[in-house]
Amino acid sequence: MSNASKRKHIGSSSSELDSSVQITPDKQNTRQKKKKGKRLNQEKALVEIETESIMADHQIKEELKAINEKLTNICSGSDSSFKQMIVDIINQTKQEFMKSVEKKIEVLKSKLFDKETEKDELKLKIEHIEQELKEKADQEKQTQKQTIELCETSFGQINALEQYGRRNNIRIFGIPEETHINNNGKIEAETSEITAQKVINLLNGKNKRSRFENIRHRHCPQAREKQRWICQANYS
Repeated sequence: MSNASKRKHIGSSSSELDSSVQITPDKQNTRQKKKKGKRLNQEKALVEIETESIMADHQIKEELKAINEKLTNICSGSDSSFKQMIVDIINQTKQEFMKSVEKKIEVLKSKLFDKETEKDELKLKIEHIEQELKEKADQEKQTQKQTIELCETSFGQINALEQYGRRNNIRIFGIPEETHINNNGKIEAETSEITAQKVINLLNGKNKRSRFENIRHRHCPQAREKQRWICQANYS
């Protein structure tokens, strides 16, 4: 160790001795009093904590005792407050449930009213459409009737305006008309060839011969007369 270091170490040691020598008895008493007061405060705090703990335990015991008595009274039936509490809870729940049900019923009534309104509107539309369809059906029937009448009139006019004159026509009645059902299940009228052959057979049976070439066919729509008369047109 160097001389400078030795001097420094010696100086610090002497200063520590001086400071320890400078502590007087008054200061030492003050320190002892502070330590004693601190210890007393700690002991007081411990006592207070212990006291509070004892009081808390006592309070807990009292509350537990009261709860125990309450439960005993409830179980024995001497205390009606619990029953009343249950009744109140049930009534409150019932009221809330009824309010919810009433609200749902109101919503359903509103929806039902809307459905009834829609139903009435649809009913009116259906009645209107049915009326229109009926009117159209009546119009179609009337049109068909007019068409049939027009066809019958035209058919008669066409027969009256054929290329040969009516003065040379001969009407023949009493020859039965033959009809047959085709493969489609429809009734087919007698053909003009069959009609002509029947007339020829009739005339041959009567020993009647014509100097003219003949056209033979039946008149009148088949639906109107079962046995239609035959027109024999003679021309030279």
